[in-house]
Amino acid sequence: RVVYESPNLAGQPPRPAFAPVVGEGTSQTWAGGPARSMTARAAGGARVEVTGFEWSRHGELRELARLLALGVLGSVLVALAAGWWLARRALRPVAVLTSAAAELAAEGAALGGRLPSDFATRDELTRLAETVNGLLDRLEASAERERRFTANAAHELLTPIATVRSEAEVALRRERDGGSYRATLAGIVDETAWMAATVQNLLRLSRAEALAPRPGARLDLSALVAARAERYRADADARGLHLTVAVEPGVRVAAGAEPLAEVVDNLVANAVKYTPAGGRVAVRLSHAGSDGRCRGATTLEVADTGTGFDAATGERLFERFFRADTPEVQAEPGSGLGLAIVRAIVERTGGTVAAESAGPGRGATVTVSLPCLGDEG
Repeated sequence: RVVYESPNLAGQPPRPAFAPVVGEGTSQTWAGGPARSMTARAAGGARVEVTGFEWSRHGELRELARLLALGVLGSVLVALAAGWWLARRALRPVAVLTSAAAELAAEGAALGGRLPSDFATRDELTRLAETVNGLLDRLEASAERERRFTANAAHELLTPIATVRSEAEVALRRERDGGSYRATLAGIVDETAWMAATVQNLLRLSRAEALAPRPGARLDLSALVAARAERYRADADARGLHLTVAVEPGVRVAAGAEPLAEVVDNLVANAVKYTPAGGRVAVRLSHAGSDGRCRGATTLEVADTGTGFDAATGERLFERFFRADTPEVQAEPGSGLGLAIVRAIVERTGGTVAAESAGPGRGATVTVSLPCLGDEG
């Protein structure tokens, strides 16, 4: 008989009696639902059976499944929203850079434009913008140099052209004797020769700036410097100068003979030209190592006791068409392209060039450093 029945079992059909093992739980189906029974011994040998439906456990599992589904769905929605926001925030600099680049690429845009790089975070896009801005800085500087170069070249050539034209026009205004015509023609020849020399130097500069490295070349720089410097001994003696040449043997570089011959010629010619009578010009070639072996670089120095220069002039000394505005320099012929050619050749050969002076009238030293091949070269 049923001793007690909880309210949730009211109306359920009677469960048939069975004799499960005492102390072990047994699951079965009761009234179409899962039930579990537990049997225990009572006083007098009787057994007490307690049976309960497992609906609550299944309900809890269903509720847990529902909550998990809702949680997963909510997490996915939150993740999508957060991902969209983060992607939009991360790609905003890309849109800004694209817009700025389009403005820079537009026809008529000024060279002074730059890409923005002041973003909230410093990442790869910021470094990319700074790299592109550095490239634009170099391009702008190059364009400015080319503009100045064109203006200077036009100015240098315009003056002799105007002189030739004026001399010819004056000569044609009236009849003159043969001597006057010859004098006019001689002046025209001098001016055209100067123009031809300027154009030739421009061509040399153009070739020097387009010079390609020659890693497979093997040049005996010692022999080259000694031979080229000796060519100016007669000029130095004629001007009352003392020329010394000190060259360490066995210096080899990976370069062509013709470009470096032009470097030596320009440096020695300048030193002889701008050193007054009684002065000294010294040409020295040495290895970087103290034991007479190459240690990665070789040094060519051309020193003189000539006009020298101040700090402001030294900063512009290697510019194209630059000549110091001093009587000693202006008194000598020249186009101001020699040192520019030297710098172009040395840099294309993988070296560096620098000039220093203690001041006007105290001489100058031009130092060229080139990578040498060493004994194994």
